[in-house]
Amino acid sequence: MAILSAVLLLAVLSWSSGASACEPSKEHPMSAIFTGLNGVGLFVEVSPPKYEESLSCYRREEKCADERGLTLKKRANFLEKVQKTNQEYPKCLHRENLIKAIKAQINEKVLPYLVQGSACKDSSVVILGNRQEMKDHLSLGRKDKLTILVKVQILDQITPAIAVLSTDFYRPDIGHGELYEKTFLDRTTAIPINLPEDKIEEMVLRHISYINISTREAHE
Repeated sequence: MAILSAVLLLAVLSWSSGASACEPSKEHPMSAIFTGLNGVGLFVEVSPPKYEESLSCYRREEKCADERGLTLKKRANFLEKVQKTNQEYPKCLHRENLIKAIKAQINEKVLPYLVQGSACKDSSVVILGNRQEMKDHLSLGRKDKLTILVKVQILDQITPAIAVLSTDFYRPDIGHGELYEKTFLDRTTAIPINLPEDKIEEMVLRHISYINISTREAHE
């Protein structure tokens, strides 16, 4: 009985030791931007501001008008403008939809290679709500944090209007120019917003697919 108890205790201790220590990844990031990475922040920005305002009122246009306390005439103009913008704006380019798609890509292609730390806790993407939160994330003094900025800029002075989708990567200890030379990850995609929704979604997903880590083992 004593021998059996000792064997069981040894097994428990061995399991606990294995559970508390992180297994090092056999694949090593080829780019300096992902080496020793311990956190990812994501900020999605839509511009010009009038589009951000309209999209923030999506499916709640009447409530947005109420919150602004507009006169009847101004209210009618506001609702007409917001509803027209939201009707024409591609759904897959809505901020919440972009965040969902990009977060899924980061979870699959980036987070598995993050340094987990002694507690082996799963990392998660930090969603940044505005420019100030992005600046705060960049100024934390942590050299192991990556900030990804995805911008949607609508060029509506031309017909058809164009959505310019761009992705930038920032890390405090790597200059942006140097970072670009080492990774070639910064991307820009021009999308005519009069295209069918499924075609726009296809272009968006292709753009997002460049957010990934190339590893040495994968290229050997």
